Amino acid sequence: LLNAVNSEREAQIIRDAGNFGAVTVATNMAGRGTDIILEPDLNQRILGAARAMIANQPRTNFIIGCPTSEEASMLAGELRALDDVEISNTDGTTVRVTSTNADPRTKTRFEFGLGLCVIGVALNPASRIDRQLRGRAGRQGAFGASRLIVSAQDTPIAFSRHADSIRRARTGDTRGVQKLVQSVQSETDADSRWRSALSRDYAAIFEIHTMSFYRWRQELMSSESWVQRCADSITRWAAEFTTREFASTSNIDYDSVFDRIQGRLWADVGIDCDWMYGLGESALSYEIGNALLDGIARIRDEVGHDAFDNLSRRVLVGTADEMWPQHLEHMQDVSLSCAIAGPTHRAAVGEFIEQSHEAFRDFLVDVNQEAVPRLMALGNIEIHPNQMEHEIVLHDEILSVLT
Repeated sequence: LLNAVNSEREAQIIRDAGNFGAVTVATNMAGRGTDIILEPDLNQRILGAARAMIANQPRTNFIIGCPTSEEASMLAGELRALDDVEISNTDGTTVRVTSTNADPRTKTRFEFGLGLCVIGVALNPASRIDRQLRGRAGRQGAFGASRLIVSAQDTPIAFSRHADSIRRARTGDTRGVQKLVQSVQSETDADSRWRSALSRDYAAIFEIHTMSFYRWRQELMSSESWVQRCADSITRWAAEFTTREFASTSNIDYDSVFDRIQGRLWADVGIDCDWMYGLGESALSYEIGNALLDGIARIRDEVGHDAFDNLSRRVLVGTADEMWPQHLEHMQDVSLSCAIAGPTHRAAVGEFIEQSHEAFRDFLVDVNQEAVPRLMALGNIEIHPNQMEHEIVLHDEILSVLT
């Protein structure tokens, strides 16, 4: 038995598998790609065994089917050495053995072949796997044969549209069943190619998406105009915050909208905007932005410019890193939705590309909305001169491994 469990034992089994009379049972994992070396006199021993079997049944007539005319010719030549039998090979691949002592009405049929015979006992979903298994026989010009035993209960057949046709096939209709099995595997191969193409295309989009994120992240960390970039983020935050608040409460009077904005600004960023009452959406966004910029400038002076710049970069990048896994989960849902709703694969991929770009823009907006309140909270953090450089203590066992 070959099942890819005991390598040493199975290596010996493979060495013996090409000997006369050897029967080797193998799983797909162990059987595919296994090169079985045939013993030098294998064909002669098979011919001798066939002659001995027929000689031991002198009162029986035989009809022997062979895979090739060459094998039939070799068998006929071997059997002509027998006494009291007549050997004929009229149609090239069938050898008839007629005994002078046998009843002409009794005939025994069997299949004969030289070399290695491979028998598959279940249909694989992919025809490629079956071809690999069958390819163990007849290698490098040697004789060999293969047979495939299929059942209507095999998974590829049971769930195919040809299942009923295969069940209704007449006994002995090997050619008809073979065509149906080939159709099943062709459809399975086509589905597999479609799934591979689908996975490859979506994976390519995810890769581009991820590269865009890490490129944005790298630009953020290496930006030489961080102060201006930070100011732009705060201005965008104010505009998006105001737009969202007014849009979510469009049917409520101004007092209620302003009360909501005032409460959220105080809770999220610690800004009192009571004096801004009466301003419209654009003017309110502008003044909120200025108030945030003043607050950031004050915090930057208190903390120290270099320390604040380093901390603020870490805050923005850390916020993005926290939110990135959730964004990827959202993209997985989007890809599935596009695959289901798209009329064709190309249309589904095109829709996913468009939605992924939009989702990435929304992701950056969400990161900015989450990060700015954290920037405003930096004024409440006690900064130590060596906060950016923490001492790393390694235990002795770790040091020994590193050494």
